[in-house]
Amino acid sequence: MRALRLEKALLRSVARSLGHGLPKANHACTTASVTVVGLGPMGRAMAGTLLDHAVPVTVFNRTASRADTVVAAGARRATSAEDALYAADLVIVSLTHYPAMYDLLEPAADRLAGKVLVNLSSGTPREAERAAAWAVRHGAEFLTGGIMVPAPLVGDDTAYAFYSGPRAVLDRWSDTLGLLARPEYVGADPGLALLWYQALLDLFMTTLVGTSHAAALMKSAGVQAETFLPYASDLLA
Repeated sequence: MRALRLEKALLRSVARSLGHGLPKANHACTTASVTVVGLGPMGRAMAGTLLDHAVPVTVFNRTASRADTVVAAGARRATSAEDALYAADLVIVSLTHYPAMYDLLEPAADRLAGKVLVNLSSGTPREAERAAAWAVRHGAEFLTGGIMVPAPLVGDDTAYAFYSGPRAVLDRWSDTLGLLARPEYVGADPGLALLWYQALLDLFMTTLVGTSHAAALMKSAGVQAETFLPYASDLLA
């Protein structure tokens, strides 16, 4: 429990200190239907947050039972990739990695024309660039995203996400995406969002390891984490 509290404090500190100063999108609005592809912890959190804001949500996952919780909360379960893509113009992809996107959506690629794909999956900048080119070939618009909080903080005031790709596309959908996390636009190159994501994740993990080691060092002298944490938080703020 102490380690979990320490991790959450670090997440909030990093979000506060590093999530500012980038150009902000002009909010334009849409609360149209959204499809969420991929229902791991992050996908479920995003679908649930959208439902909390009365956004109609369709969900699709290879293991259908993972949709049960969000379907019970009001989401519509897509029966196939074709059904998922047909249901909404905005398609948020939250999968383990980029190859999984092709596995799920390539069979329904003829349904991509006119859609906006927002891929928030883990990957490399080069993978994002290839995915953007793939989407464009099929007539879709593509945004790369990197959400900078864990699933429990999706929709929290401290949550933010890096986006790269066509700025006009982000502007068009910023109100909907902003329900999940504050959109931070970092450039037109599709790979930039994941570059920022990886750089800050590197910084976060280094900080987490360093702080955990420091807490262990203090504990060796009988000083508990609760006593040490306020000073660590002040240093990282």
